[in-house]
Amino acid sequence: TIRCTSPKAETDLIMGRLDLAVLLTHTLDHQVLEYIPLSQGVQVLAVPAPIAAQYQQALDQRDFSALKDEYFMLTPAPSFSRTLEDSALDTMGIRPPVLCEIEDNLSRRQLLNKNVGIGFLPDYAVTKEDTFSVYTLGEAQSYYVVAAYRKSVVLSSSMKDMIKLLLETFEKVSRSKV
Repeated sequence: TIRCTSPKAETDLIMGRLDLAVLLTHTLDHQVLEYIPLSQGVQVLAVPAPIAAQYQQALDQRDFSALKDEYFMLTPAPSFSRTLEDSALDTMGIRPPVLCEIEDNLSRRQLLNKNVGIGFLPDYAVTKEDTFSVYTLGEAQSYYVVAAYRKSVVLSSSMKDMIKLLLETFEKVSRSKV
């Protein structure tokens, strides 16, 4: 198992350094890679309760420019998530100060619940116990989680088994959220 960013995994698949990868993508079409969708999600803006209360009127009107001087937690670049975050900030029309860069959603959620900085989360990471407010930013923030492999590869039985296991696992996770 190798842990890396989606762009690196995609490159490694194309170059033949990986046989199979789970990655994030905007589209299910690729010239070289075959994508099997495992899940679909949306990145949301998470704003700690005191900040959301301070800018409630602007946020209710989807005027996110009010957050331009607030500190944000972002994902380290280069990564698919950071590209989504940068796109969201462009849509919001702001380039706020960055408090820190965090890779994992659990740490980001904990900081958000302790009212430390604003951040982005995948919608599946938000729970009913969270104390922060969540705002959707539109279709541009949607993504797919896919199993990917080169189209030119003939799948071995072990790769087929792994893909089947991934599909079953993501299906179980989807059902448990309903």
